[in-house]
Amino acid sequence: MAAPQSNPSGQTPRPNGSGIPSIWLVVVSAVAAGLLLGLAIGMLGQDGGDPVGDTSPTSGVTGQPSTPVAAPTNTPPATTEPTTTPPVTPTSDREQRTLALYYLRGGTNSDSRLFREFRTIQVIDRRPVLAAVTAMFTVRPLDRDYENPWPANSRVLNTSKSGDVVTVNLSRSVAGRSASALVSRMAVQQLVYTATAADLSTRRVNILVEGKSLTSLWGHPVAPQPIERAAEADVLAPVWITDPIEGATVGRAVTVKGTADVFEATVSYEVADLDGTTVQDGTVRASAGSGTRGAWSKKLGFEPGTYVLRFFYRSADDGSVQGLDTKTIRVR
Repeated sequence: MAAPQSNPSGQTPRPNGSGIPSIWLVVVSAVAAGLLLGLAIGMLGQDGGDPVGDTSPTSGVTGQPSTPVAAPTNTPPATTEPTTTPPVTPTSDREQRTLALYYLRGGTNSDSRLFREFRTIQVIDRRPVLAAVTAMFTVRPLDRDYENPWPANSRVLNTSKSGDVVTVNLSRSVAGRSASALVSRMAVQQLVYTATAADLSTRRVNILVEGKSLTSLWGHPVAPQPIERAAEADVLAPVWITDPIEGATVGRAVTVKGTADVFEATVSYEVADLDGTTVQDGTVRASAGSGTRGAWSKKLGFEPGTYVLRFFYRSADDGSVQGLDTKTIRVR
């Protein structure tokens, strides 16, 4: 190794033409490059959104009872070879993502509409649609008022994508029930909304059953494929509470958030204790009125205990409660 050279003049090394020592230019350049790399990684790592517009809950999610769900891989089981070299185990690209799952509320009633929950799902081999629809079939909603109308043994066999169309191939078991025409239509839109929320580059969905196009579901015809999202006003519940989630533990000051498509943008609310006694009520205005989905938020204060949040709109005809969404929360 060569010995370090001394500076015989004893003078400080001259800076470059900018007046900044070269070593500092190197340091600054490295820091800037690191920041740009970090920003790029952060953008690539963000969870996908949902065309409906609002994001996943940001408060009151302590103890969220969500469970990562692995999508099926259809990978054959590994075999053991009689060799001294250990067998090579195929690896998969796995990541945890926050995905939107849609459910129904209303059963067979005329007011059956879609609600949404965000859940942490394991995505394998960069196939978020496969993971999301599989979870929609298998993950129980956090909110006990929501339901999944598809048969319990429904399965996704595989998915594929071409342009803005994703194809979802389902098992024959999805046909194993009967339901009203409304529930059948809402179930199809439940799948379409869930699939297109998982991959924002998709706009339409082909639904197959064991490789054949789905033409009817539960005794009712299915729209020609590929199928787009129906208008939000036709399929989404008029009032959503998006934050806090069902079962959340929160502090005494809570900002309740949601979206609504209601007359004159007026959302009503009631807060009840476990005995059913109303302890707070009032109204809040959404950012848009009837015909357009708008966001709303309301700051509320609580004493420790368990409460039921009820947000809805009142009928312009008789003042009755319509479009109800509820969340039970615990205040610490």
